[in-house]
Amino acid sequence: KKVFLIEGRQVSKITLERNLNGKLNKLTLVCLTLEEHLCQPGDNSKWQISEPGNFKADDSATNSLLSALTNWVSSDPIDLADEDAKKRLLILEEYHLDEKSRDASETHRVTVETDHGTQTAYFGAKHPIENNLFVGVSRNGFFSDQRIYLLPEFTLATLDQPLSYWRDKR
Repeated sequence: KKVFLIEGRQVSKITLERNLNGKLNKLTLVCLTLEEHLCQPGDNSKWQISEPGNFKADDSATNSLLSALTNWVSSDPIDLADEDAKKRLLILEEYHLDEKSRDASETHRVTVETDHGTQTAYFGAKHPIENNLFVGVSRNGFFSDQRIYLLPEFTLATLDQPLSYWRDKR
């Protein structure tokens, strides 16, 4: 099951919020070729950093990120649909995906804005046995407590890059 439903959709903005060395960093990448309809995964899109400042983005790094987001797949998602609301809440707390945890500055988040709305992935606790992280998703502002994804821990390495990685080096 794919975490982000962005294939075939125009991606206007990607926001990475991550805790790097104990400090929350926010990076927003904006697609500059939206009017040409060249902001889909697999396109050779042009990007701009709009936060933490205005910089030309490294198009190759950003397009690679977009491709990676498209391929975030959980082979074994956890279905909570049959659990009652109280048990779901307890499970979300344990996974660090309850509302309080999602709003905490320590939480890594990735938000993708498309022509079909906004999707945010929240990274929770590490799985106690496997090298996976629990991930919850909101779509258009609605957090789904029905399904939790498991993604490899190394997925965060994609996000934990300094600003210099995302800036154009030319």
